[in-house]
Amino acid sequence: MINFDNGEIVFPGCSNAIFADMSIEKFKGLGIRIDKTKDLGNGYCWYSIRGEVEGFKIGMELCFYQNRLDTLHFHTRDAMDALNWDAWTEEREMEVYWRNNRFLSKIFHRKADKVRKTPYPQSRYLFSWGEVWSVYDPRSASSFMGISWL
Repeated sequence: MINFDNGEIVFPGCSNAIFADMSIEKFKGLGIRIDKTKDLGNGYCWYSIRGEVEGFKIGMELCFYQNRLDTLHFHTRDAMDALNWDAWTEEREMEVYWRNNRFLSKIFHRKADKVRKTPYPQSRYLFSWGEVWSVYDPRSASSFMGISWL
């Protein structure tokens, strides 16, 4: 899924890569099924896609600013995940965080390079092109992963 040498992402069912600073036009040209689009009207536009990697169901959110890929977040999904606030608990969300970390360990064939427990749990994998991170953020009550390109 993530090329260790350059940080490009090949999403399941797609032969071309998602890469840093990619244009919206190139992204749309990949032929990936887009589940949801949200144009914020201020130059930011989010796209949501889904797939399966190494036995994990993955959701990915790509944020384009002024038509260029700016931010990429992703997460593992499971039928037991809370779908509303009535079902949400911090313990349940921490399970998502640990599942996200198992996913990253599996695709990278190693443990995280840096792990932090405070002020909130975070794991980081460092590369020459940037980093891949996993976090539980109590302020947003969510666990997710992301890619930060240099």
